[in-house]
Amino acid sequence: MDIVIDSLVRQFQTNRDLVGLPQDEAFEAFAGFCVLSSFYESDFTPDVFRMGGGNDLGIDVFGSTYSA
Repeated sequence: MDIVIDSLVRQFQTNRDLVGLPQDEAFEAFAGFCVLSSFYESDFTPDVFRMGGGNDLGIDVFGSTYSA
């Protein structure tokens, strides 16, 4: 991983209390947060939207802008 991206992911893990995640899962949460934060105005837990793992068809993060 690029040194700049690695630094951003580590800082993200610390700020979001995700230090226990392996690097690949932390990157998924970070990338998802970067995209989803432009749609969510309030604070949210990025790890909740992470799909990662086997049989996920390559989808790492899922979010919706639907609100009832």
